[in-house]
Amino acid sequence: MRWVAVLLLLAGCGGTVTPLAYAPTVTPVAGSSVVQVAPPTDVRTRTDPNDYGTIRGGFGQPIKSLRSDIPITAVVARAMTDALAQRNMLARGAAPVEVRLTIGRIVDDPAFRRAVGGGGARIG
Repeated sequence: MRWVAVLLLLAGCGGTVTPLAYAPTVTPVAGSSVVQVAPPTDVRTRTDPNDYGTIRGGFGQPIKSLRSDIPITAVVARAMTDALAQRNMLARGAAPVEVRLTIGRIVDDPAFRRAVGGGGARIG
């Protein structure tokens, strides 16, 4: 019986590769193609560029590591590019406006998901 409990505890300690794609929560409003996206800067203190973060329990203990199949900077750049493209605002070359993104931390909590009406994470 003790082995079953140990195996169940260890089963939740693995890592999970989780893709993250942009999905608009409202109907995008079309604009003009004037924006380009610069490569994002990741200022988090993580050594693995594919690491989203760690799911933690109520006492702060690590439960599961979440990773991406590509670097987080590419995930964020693709999400911003997709959002601008769906609004017809993405320039295909030089543009008068450049979006520069800095990834300081990625937060996903139940209160935030309820506030945005579904899934999502904020990048700050």
